[in-house]
Amino acid sequence: MMPSFTDASLVPYAIAGLLVVAILAAWHDWFQWRIPNRLLAADCAAALMLATFAPGSPGLAHSLAGDLVGLALIWPFYWAGGMAAGDVKLMATLGLFAGPAAVIDIVLTSFFIGGVWSVILLLNRTTTGALVRARIRSLLWHRLNLPQRDPFPKVYLTSRGVIPYGVVIAMGVIASIALVQLR
Repeated sequence: MMPSFTDASLVPYAIAGLLVVAILAAWHDWFQWRIPNRLLAADCAAALMLATFAPGSPGLAHSLAGDLVGLALIWPFYWAGGMAAGDVKLMATLGLFAGPAAVIDIVLTSFFIGGVWSVILLLNRTTTGALVRARIRSLLWHRLNLPQRDPFPKVYLTSRGVIPYGVVIAMGVIASIALVQLR
């Protein structure tokens, strides 16, 4: 049975693929401010093989439709300069695993989380807030020996607020999966 465009239910391998892709991309984006193409290419290949050969799979056409929907929903934000190309490719890859309906859920949830993160970021752009955050970060990172993040890329230094949107997308994936499972 072919799922309809509005059916956002996911098969277990799709959930696993979404989580693995999202978490790996978020890790890279958080620490390196980029999502590697080799990671996304391997994930695209895995998603296409699962869509084609896995039992109970909705099919290759469904997977490719999810890819196009994910790409179409994120592309305008890349074109306007609000996101990097890695974020667009990540959402297209997630669409391969999720299909069109679920990727719409992921995009909308990610937009909501990104909006909340942006508002908090803008509200915390004070000198006192920056000093408190730097002190807490320094205490936590040095005491727990956590890996250090790369500084903002030089191109972002003139921006009012930069967030690693791969992390936001990963949060959107996790929240969307939780919401679909609760229905």
